[in-house]
Amino acid sequence: MHKRLTRVLGTIFCVLGLGLALFGFDGAWRAYGQTAGPTPTPDFDLPITKAVSPSNALPGDTVTFSINVTNDQPQTQTNVVITDSVVNFLEVVGASSSKGTASFSGQEVRADVGTLASGESVRLTITTRVRVGTAPGTIGQNVAFVNTASGSSSSSNVVTVTIGGEGTPTPSPTPVPAGSKLVVEKSASPASGKVGDLITFKIVVRNTGGSTAPNVVVNDRILDFLEVVSVQTSKGSAATTGQDVKVTVGDLAAGESVTIAITTKIRAGTVSGQQGINIAEAVASDGSGGSSSIPSNPVAIAVDRNPPAGLPDTSAPNQASWIFWLGLGMAITGGLLLMVSRRRRVA
Repeated sequence: MHKRLTRVLGTIFCVLGLGLALFGFDGAWRAYGQTAGPTPTPDFDLPITKAVSPSNALPGDTVTFSINVTNDQPQTQTNVVITDSVVNFLEVVGASSSKGTASFSGQEVRADVGTLASGESVRLTITTRVRVGTAPGTIGQNVAFVNTASGSSSSSNVVTVTIGGEGTPTPSPTPVPAGSKLVVEKSASPASGKVGDLITFKIVVRNTGGSTAPNVVVNDRILDFLEVVSVQTSKGSAATTGQDVKVTVGDLAAGESVTIAITTKIRAGTVSGQQGINIAEAVASDGSGGSSSIPSNPVAIAVDRNPPAGLPDTSAPNQASWIFWLGLGMAITGGLLLMVSRRRRVA
């Protein structure tokens, strides 16, 4: 009785195991053959240029940005999108595109161009107004981005807007006390990520001059698609209001530096391919009731693009492999049971 039961179980395990193993092997092979590797990065960038008029303005003045994109490739580009994050002291009052649709929300401007034939160009015009109360000497830098369905992504030249105006009574930025010189450096790690990923900005402000820079304050307006998680500073205190980060450093002696770390998270619902530029500024008192603003280098942040629709599930090979190994294990077990039943019969 035991011999027969062992033989029956062994046969069942062998048959089922071999079937599962063959099924799993076939599935893994097919999935492996269909699974795409990393999406190839296009070896071209669409030319994008940006201009601003005027580059010097007063509070209440209108400042207009013109962004031009040309498809210099032989093939038509699809899903062309132009994005721009306007500096905080400019209020966006209008946006128009020579093709497709343009929209804006807060400081973020987007133009959904659609297709762009070979040799075709498109212009995005952004109209802004300098916010009332913007301090004289305030400087802002700005770039635009263009993305396509093929994965091409490129950025424009940097344009600069200065508040104060040429030929006006408003003086240009007064250097922070004679002998002091602030240098602001900014970096991001990593420079891109997916929704939910953390991105940390590091800001280092150094006084490379020969005297103390009094009442130093570091301001940074974080991009709207990033949520501020925490702010740490090696000196002074930090405060966050929405996207605005303010670090009150205090006096910065000659040769002294302060390091600020801002940890952010890419917000849920952020559009794949979204990009923006981020700039910090250090403001110091000039000792006579005024102040001077020193901007950092611009730092570009990008949200990783989703793989093209229709790619097979890359987890399929793992699932099929699991079935293969299960079937193989059952077949081996069945074979052992048959060997045991045979030895008992011989005995």
